Amino acid sequence: MRRIGRARMTSATRSMSLQALGGKLLYKPLLPEDLAAYLLYEQDQGGVHAKRDEDKLFVPRNPAHDPGKTIHALLTACKKRLGIEQVFLFSLDPSHRRIHIVERAGEGMVNKNAIAQLIYSPVRDAAEDREVIVLNEIGEKDHKRFQYLLEFLPSTVSCMGVPVPAQSTVKYALFATDRRSRQFSDERQLYMEGLALAVGAALDQSTLRERAVLMQRSALIGNLASGMIHEINNLIAPLPYESDRLRRNLERLEQHADDASYAKVRNEITSIEQDIRQIISTVNTFGVIAKNPKMEVVRVDEIIKNTLLLVREISKRARVTLTFNPPENLVVVRNQAVFLEQIVLNVALNAIQQIGEHRSDGDGRIQIDMEVVNDTQGNAACRILVIDNGPGIHATLWEKVFEMGFSTRQDGSGIGLFVSRNLMEEIGGRIYVANSHILHGTVFALEFPIQI
Repeated sequence: MRRIGRARMTSATRSMSLQALGGKLLYKPLLPEDLAAYLLYEQDQGGVHAKRDEDKLFVPRNPAHDPGKTIHALLTACKKRLGIEQVFLFSLDPSHRRIHIVERAGEGMVNKNAIAQLIYSPVRDAAEDREVIVLNEIGEKDHKRFQYLLEFLPSTVSCMGVPVPAQSTVKYALFATDRRSRQFSDERQLYMEGLALAVGAALDQSTLRERAVLMQRSALIGNLASGMIHEINNLIAPLPYESDRLRRNLERLEQHADDASYAKVRNEITSIEQDIRQIISTVNTFGVIAKNPKMEVVRVDEIIKNTLLLVREISKRARVTLTFNPPENLVVVRNQAVFLEQIVLNVALNAIQQIGEHRSDGDGRIQIDMEVVNDTQGNAACRILVIDNGPGIHATLWEKVFEMGFSTRQDGSGIGLFVSRNLMEEIGGRIYVANSHILHGTVFALEFPIQI
């Protein structure tokens, strides 16, 4: 027994020593691509001593793709590449007949009071009629058609406008303007049309992201509804009996008033009031997920407690025990509470469903821990760890589980974790698989900055 103990200790010590030197610990079952990916990574990084970015807080493995920033970067690149004064992305709302500036690159003079009149300008022609506008010098004969565009951009001498293809009821147009003449050749027109395709792709991604969030929230509400209805029914069912018993006791009290009768009536009234308060609390908690997101000051521990309340009935049916270890000190953040709750709900529901599908022993467990940490810049951040004893996720799938449409369950939609990552990036944080072992469970980490 001593020799076995020493052998195990030696093996553990060697493993720790190798990791300290920069070695990587790979967990079984090991696939060939795991080792290949590791070797290729080390070759790219210059050896085993390279520090991995994913080990740092707030450095996502895949950079957050913000469509707004992408569009601005595209317009800025266009301005720089073509050497022109300004580039605009306009949107046209067909129902209200209004044109808006979505994005702009350049610092030229703009008359914002003339934006409303752009609906009568070539901007509308490009956005709605899909017309390509190219004019190397606006002369007298063009003045009438370009009158409102010139009021908006008084210094414009030459301009180019191209339609932006996007899967939306809103129409878009890309316009480049300059105070010099003869700035737009056929080659530059091709470049602008190619840029319009890239801008359209970014707009479509933004639309898809918004629709996915709404669709997933609706699915989430539907998923929770049955549990909430069951819980509310359990609270409502005894109320008719309790109210009838209270009526009879009141009748007896009218005939024989004594302290014992008064105490019994008071207890029954208190019991009914508690049930009513519980119903109101359950309904209010359920209604939070359907609210419009807004910035507000919230306690993170309360968000987690509300989440556990919402999934309590579902976890009971799946025979999963939920526990939460709140920190000693309160953590208060200014953030979008609806988004935070939706993210925690998604991760918790995902864990419950995975455990329910793969464990039949009724010993499912989900533990939620919470702590305050510092990011790479030393700023305070909140970290929530959702720890389960489910089937685990293979290391090759740690990133793939956040892709839209991917699910390890047969009946999974593949939307929940995708939406969670998008929402987390929107509030300035990140979500990732911190650890996972096949047949031994998974740890999801949620990190976001603490801002008041």
